[in-house]
Amino acid sequence: MKNRVFVALLLAVVLALPALAQQSGSTTQDQPAAQQSSSTDQNATTQSTGTGASGKPALQPGWVSRDLGSPAPPVIVNGVVFALSSGEYMAPPASTLTAELGRPPGLATVLVGDDPPSHAYVRNKRKQTEEAGMRSVHHELAAEASREELLALVDELSSDDAVDGILVQLPLPAHHDQDAVIERIAPAKDVDGLTATSAGLLAQGRPGLVPCTPQGVMELL
Repeated sequence: MKNRVFVALLLAVVLALPALAQQSGSTTQDQPAAQQSSSTDQNATTQSTGTGASGKPALQPGWVSRDLGSPAPPVIVNGVVFALSSGEYMAPPASTLTAELGRPPGLATVLVGDDPPSHAYVRNKRKQTEEAGMRSVHHELAAEASREELLALVDELSSDDAVDGILVQLPLPAHHDQDAVIERIAPAKDVDGLTATSAGLLAQGRPGLVPCTPQGVMELL
């Protein structure tokens, strides 16, 4: 849910840019006639050369109108509503998998340490997992747990046939090698899409598990 709410806020900012550009254009039109004429001449020179005084491509006033047509009013993308209905959204595929597997899909979460935001985030993940009809398998390790202990847990979950997905909550305590932990996750269970295998499949446009934030953006759009 946290990711989807963040995506909604980010999109709201991006979609507000045309309105800001339009406001900037209105301010230019309100300038005194002499200044506006000078500004218009300067803009004409910039448009003809495509560069500013530094020789670099210039950001031209009114670019929204020239490149994308008349500015459209901003659209509010309500990620909160989508997040609140995520259980209903996920229930049908979870039910289908339950029938195919003969058991509910199992999603394992691994939390290391006492970071409050991480605990809240994982708590929400577990709640949404159960609301969708899946089985939540949760493991917590103390902040001082060794590298070997964490890697052994990830290996165990990767080989567990009752676990279909693994989420290792990041960031990890400083003494852990985050990249090494991620690469120990079985690619078929890498539901965060963080392993090199998942990233490679995504780069090649091939089917695979993808990170939830960009996937959330696509769902909202």
